[in-house]
Amino acid sequence: MNKKLFSAGIPVMLLVFGMMLAACSNPAGSSSSDVWSPVTELSQVNGTWKGAYSQTMSIQEFIENEEGEEAWTPEMQTLFGNMKVGYKAAISIAINASEKTQAMSMTLTITFYGGNISVMWPFISAMFTGQEGVTVIDATHSVVITENQDAQPMSDEDIAEMLNSGLQINQTGNRIKIPADTMTPGAPQIILIKQ
Repeated sequence: MNKKLFSAGIPVMLLVFGMMLAACSNPAGSSSSDVWSPVTELSQVNGTWKGAYSQTMSIQEFIENEEGEEAWTPEMQTLFGNMKVGYKAAISIAINASEKTQAMSMTLTITFYGGNISVMWPFISAMFTGQEGVTVIDATHSVVITENQDAQPMSDEDIAEMLNSGLQINQTGNRIKIPADTMTPGAPQIILIKQ
């Protein structure tokens, strides 16, 4: 688990469910007028920050991210057809610089559609059924993963690693940019907006 930045359990959830996300070309909340500079003090990111991202991939990419490239077979292509997987995530992070704590919540919705979804949904949903923080919605062939973590202390080492992780803030101090691959390998660049 990457403890450099906002490591409140979300990276583990993302890895468990195969969320090796490719970078988004236009992260939510980005602005072409932003001028970015490195975050050098914890006080710069004090407050509550929210952001979101979305992505679509093929079922083949989803399975290969989960199990490895060798997992996909021609038989699976026949079973799944040209199924797609859509992701939508909403993230909220609260940092109390004076107390040196951070809290986090995330809701991730994974929707499977197209291809042979009507036949394969019982098998797909079984992968997620019974998991803590996971709701399976049969009507939309979706899985909703919710993770909440109360305020946790940040050690001096955690803070130093965060400040050296490439985290950037815009000129007005109302947007921060988490670089790609920071939360998990393959995770997108994410823009969070101060609330």
